[in-house]
Parts: sequence; C-alpha cells; structure tokens
Amino acid sequence: MDNYKISSEKLEELTNLFNIFDNDQDGFISIKEYDEIMTLLSINNQKGKDQQEYSGDQSYKMELKEFLYNYSQQVVKEADLIEELKEAFKIIDQDKDSYINAEDFKYFMNTLGDVITLEECEELICDVTKVENQGMNFDEFILVMKGLVNK
Repeated sequence: MDNYKISSEKLEELTNLFNIFDNDQDGFISIKEYDEIMTLLSINNQKGKDQQEYSGDQSYKMELKEFLYNYSQQVVKEADLIEELKEAFKIIDQDKDSYINAEDFKYFMNTLGDVITLEECEELICDVTKVENQGMNFDEFILVMKGLVNK
C-alpha cells in the first residue's frame, strides 16, 4: 500500500471508511458511496463524476485498491491546486498586504478570460470575507477559486 503515499494512520482511517460504506461487505463501494466519502473528507472530487460518465450508470463499483488510488490522486491534485493558487495570490496581491481587493480580483479574472464586473467581484468577496471592506485573505481566495473551478 506504500505506492499510494498514504500514512499508516490515514490508510487505516480510509480502510475503515471504505468498510463502513461497503454495506453488503462484498469488497466494493458504489460511485455514490465514493462521492459521499470524498465529501466527508472534504476532498474536491471529480473522479466519481468521471467514473459515472465512463460507466454510463450508477452501477459502477470500485474495490479498496482503486478507492485508495483515486483518493491519493485527488489529494495530489488538491495539493497542486493549492500551490497554483498560492502563486496566483502572490501575483494578485499587488500591495502585498495579504488581502485581495475587488479591483485586483476583477483584473485577475478578466486576464483569465472570465469577464466579471467590479460589483460581482465585490459581492463574491463580501460572501466569503469575515471582515467587511478588507478584501479576501488567502483562505478565502481558495474558497472562491474552488467554487469557480467546480462550476
């Protein structure tokens, strides 16, 4: 199981979760159950949706080995996304105060090809920020960007 780069504690946790969701104890979980586990673990999951499209229905099942592999791939993707977002945040935070204001966020989104108004940026920032008129910090930026990526 070392191929998955999962600690022994995490491996035990994941195996237990798999077994809990394997209701009929046949050694397999459904895509729906996989999605539920990934949601429980707060992992941004695209794999379940891909597998469902691939199989064409909800009857596709995966065994523990495939579950662990998919989990490890999602964790790597999540880590890569966070690193990319860190770099983007540094670039967008023009005044280096650890906050992104609506103007800077609008410019960033427009350079990505996503035309967005200043009012929409202000609304997005207001939805995630804890302190009004301060801009969004890195954690809040991650929430916004993950929401945009998942749409």
